[in-house]
Amino acid sequence: PIDHIYFTNKFLEYWKPQIAIFVESEIWPCMFKNIKKRNIPLILLNARLTKKTFKRWMKINFFSKPIFNKITVAYPQNKETEKYLKKLKVKKISSLGNLKFSENPDENLNIINRKLKSEINKKKIWVASSTHNKEEIFCAEAHLELKRKIKNLITVIIPRHVHRADFIRKEILFYL
Repeated sequence: PIDHIYFTNKFLEYWKPQIAIFVESEIWPCMFKNIKKRNIPLILLNARLTKKTFKRWMKINFFSKPIFNKITVAYPQNKETEKYLKKLKVKKISSLGNLKFSENPDENLNIINRKLKSEINKKKIWVASSTHNKEEIFCAEAHLELKRKIKNLITVIIPRHVHRADFIRKEILFYL
């Protein structure tokens, strides 16, 4: 993408976003200006500014401060970035930490994942990948034949063209 007033205006006119979320160190001056003109909330998520980058922005602070001032809220990934964002006049800063290191604290999901893994480990899995039209019928026939000898068999069919998945499901169900 090109950060130019004309192109960013065309983008915003076409997509009509209700919110803009930029990640880490993506700072687009023209885009930010056009987003602000349209009163679209602008979020800088998992914001990252290194000392070197901060010094570059500060050399042109007459230009950079108005850019960073257009950010509705920034979520810095560390204390260093938080300090730099304050100096660059970001109005609202809320610390979440580095999202790359976040994980799902939902213990129910962990229990489900452990149970699922335990059940899958008890099975024999046969995978037919990158299949083409009509090969899935052959796979279904092979599955039925193998299932007579291997009771805990699971067959996974991964078509070469994913958009065919519904057709394959219907075709195999009809066949069986």
